[in-house]
Amino acid sequence: MDLSRKFQMAQQALSFYDYEQAEKIAWEIREESSELSAVYLLLGNIYTSTQRYQEAVENYLQASELAPDSIEAYNNLGIAYRKIGEHQKSIEAFQKAHRLAPERADITYNLANCHKDIGGLQEAENLYREALEKEPGFLMAYNNLGTLLQHHDRLQEAISLFKMGLEKDPNHPTLRYNLGIALEQRGQYEEAIDEYRRALKSKPGWTRSLNNLGVALQKAEKYQEAEQVFQDLLRIDPDNHQGLNNLGVLLAAQKKFDQAEEYLQKALNYKPDYQNASINLGRVHIEAGEEALALEEMQRVLQREPDNGEIRFHLAEILLRQGKTNTALHHVIKLLHAEAKNPNYLLLLGRIRRRIGSHAKALPPLENALRVKPHFDDAVSELAYTLAEMNRHGEALERLEKYLAKHPGALSVAITKAELELDKGIYEQAREHFQELYRKSPRDERILKGMLHT
Repeated sequence: MDLSRKFQMAQQALSFYDYEQAEKIAWEIREESSELSAVYLLLGNIYTSTQRYQEAVENYLQASELAPDSIEAYNNLGIAYRKIGEHQKSIEAFQKAHRLAPERADITYNLANCHKDIGGLQEAENLYREALEKEPGFLMAYNNLGTLLQHHDRLQEAISLFKMGLEKDPNHPTLRYNLGIALEQRGQYEEAIDEYRRALKSKPGWTRSLNNLGVALQKAEKYQEAEQVFQDLLRIDPDNHQGLNNLGVLLAAQKKFDQAEEYLQKALNYKPDYQNASINLGRVHIEAGEEALALEEMQRVLQREPDNGEIRFHLAEILLRQGKTNTALHHVIKLLHAEAKNPNYLLLLGRIRRRIGSHAKALPPLENALRVKPHFDDAVSELAYTLAEMNRHGEALERLEKYLAKHPGALSVAITKAELELDKGIYEQAREHFQELYRKSPRDERILKGMLHT
C-alpha cells in the first residue's frame, strides 16, 4: 500500500475518533519514512486529539524542523504549548505561523488567545480586531474579544461585540450566553434571562446556561421559576456542585434554611474543597442565627487551607459581624500583605475602620477599592455611608449620583442613595425614589423598610 493511501486511512480514522487505529497507521508511515514532516504533523494531531499534549509538542517540533515553512506545524505547536501552560513558547510558535501566513485569521485569533491568557489586554485586543478585519464572520473572535473587555469592566463595548456576532449567527449559544452574563452584570436581569433562554434553545440541557438562568431568575426575585430551573439542572446532572450550591443559596434567600443547608452540604460532599459552598453554608448559619456554626465552618476550612485568601476573607467578615473587630482586622491586614490591591480586602478594611469609628482612615482603602475596581457597588455604598457619618451628606449623594449615571442598573446603590436622602431629611425625594425602587424590587427588605419611614 502506498504512503498516500496510508495517510488517507489514518486521517479517516482520526476523523472518526478511532485514535488507536490512526496512531497505529501513522507509526507505520513513520517507520517507512522517518524524514517526512507530514507524519509528525499527523502524530501531533492525533496526540492533541487524545490530550497527550507533551507528545504532540515533540512531534510538531520535529515536523517544523523537517519543514521550516510549515504553517500548520507552528500553529498546532502553539495550540499544544498553550494546553500545557507554556504561554511564551506558544506565542513564539504562533508568531512564526503568523509571519508565514499573515492573512490567516485563525492564527491571529490563536495568538490573541495566548496574550489574553497572560493578561496582555492591549495586545490581545489588537489581535482580535485584526482577526475580525481579516474575517468579519469569525464568531469566536467576537466572543473572546467581548469576554476580554467584559473582564476589564468595559461592559457596553462587550455587549456591542456580542450583538455584532449574533447579527452573523442569531443562534450562536456561546454568544447568547456571554451576552446574558454582561447584561446580568449591568443589573438588566430580564434581558439576561431572555439571552440564557435563547442560548438553551440552541443548546438544550447546557448546564452552564441553566445555572446562570437560575441565578438571574433569583436576582429578578422569580424564586419559583429559579427553583424549577435548578431542579431541571440537577435532573440532568445530579452531582453538579454548582447547581446544588445555587439551589442552596436560593432556598436560603427564601428563609428555608434547613433545605438550604442540605443542598450546600451535598455540594460539599461531591466537592469537599468547593469554597463557594463552604462560604454560603457559613452565610446560611448566620442568617439562621447560628453564627457560632458559621465561624466553625470557616475555621475548619482555613485549618485545612491556611493560604486560602477567600476563606480568610469570609472568616474576617463573620468576626466583624460578631463585633470582634481586632481579630477581623488582623486577618484583613494579613490578606492585604499578600494582595495589596485586592478590592474586596480593601473594602473590608474600610468597613472595619468605619465600625470602630475611624472614619477618616476608612476613606483611603475605600477609594483605593474603587480605583482598582470602578464598577463596585458595595464599595461606593460603603464610601457614601462613611462620608454621611462624617456629616458630608452632600458629597456622599454626589458620589452616588455620579456612580449611578455610569451604572444605572446598580439597585443596591440606588437604595443607598434613597436611604441617605431620608437620613438627610429630603423626604419627598426619598419617597419618590423608594416608590420607584419598589416597582423594580417589591420584596427587597431595605426598600420596604425605607418606605415605612417615608
